[in-house]
Amino acid sequence: MKLKKKNIAILAGGDSAEHEISLSSANTLLKEIDKTLYNPFLIHYKSNSFFALYKNKKIKLDKKDFSFEHENKKYKFNEVFIVIHGPPAENGEIQNYFKNLNIPHSTCSSSVSKLTFNKYLCNKKLVSLGFNCAKSILYVENSKFEEPHELNLPLL
Repeated sequence: MKLKKKNIAILAGGDSAEHEISLSSANTLLKEIDKTLYNPFLIHYKSNSFFALYKNKKIKLDKKDFSFEHENKKYKFNEVFIVIHGPPAENGEIQNYFKNLNIPHSTCSSSVSKLTFNKYLCNKKLVSLGFNCAKSILYVENSKFEEPHELNLPLL
């Protein structure tokens, strides 16, 4: 029995400075993915919109179900391979979207992404679990800076 190939959305782009790096990573994945097992589709994300780059066309996706139509055929995805650098992937926003649509994705959960995206909170969590981390203090922009003596280090 021949297995049906899965439709895989390779989600790239984003609004960060790493937009082009993300697209480059996605193109490498498109080139290398086993096309006997998967139907890969490049999906470009920019400014809260999704577009399929399919057969030399840019087709807007329906955000209600993360699908698109081309020549009277609807394309849906079995899984999403997320290649976006920075928000909305590294901060956990996009994972909630796919969770709500029941579409599996290649990254960790939204809560884990949110935690690891905030290095200060991540280190505090690790310390609470017994891991050794360098002492740190969080300074908020435009707050008065005083060298913290509890770090026992010179700050440059």
